[in-house]
Amino acid sequence: MLELSKAIHTKATGSTMMSYVGNRFFKGRAPTGTIYPFVTYFVVTDSPDRTFTERYENLEIQFSIFSDDMNSSMEVETAYNYLKTLYDECELTITGSTLVWFRLLNTVGAQVEDWVTLNGTQEVWAIHATFECMTSLK
Repeated sequence: MLELSKAIHTKATGSTMMSYVGNRFFKGRAPTGTIYPFVTYFVVTDSPDRTFTERYENLEIQFSIFSDDMNSSMEVETAYNYLKTLYDECELTITGSTLVWFRLLNTVGAQVEDWVTLNGTQEVWAIHATFECMTSLK
């Protein structure tokens, strides 16, 4: 998984998505006090698969986009379009394995969520997109 994380970050480096979110792209969660908008991702599932001669790893990765612009969902929707363009059916170089595919599985569209922060509850716009990553292990 470490090598996949490196590949995900390498793919994002210098992209339109990264520029749009001010390079605020984090594995797991954003640090306390991070300025909006930002993107996080984490591995939801990691399932081994095999045939008689080959071994695979099938992962689901959730990307979440957050914005505190409560006037419109436009910020998360724009970031989502950049994210989808960047990762859906993309190529990744992953040390120790070969990418079979990286594709969008599903998306939970723009919605308002309540976040509990140190200063109380805050409303944010969010979009959550799950991608499937299949790799062939060497």
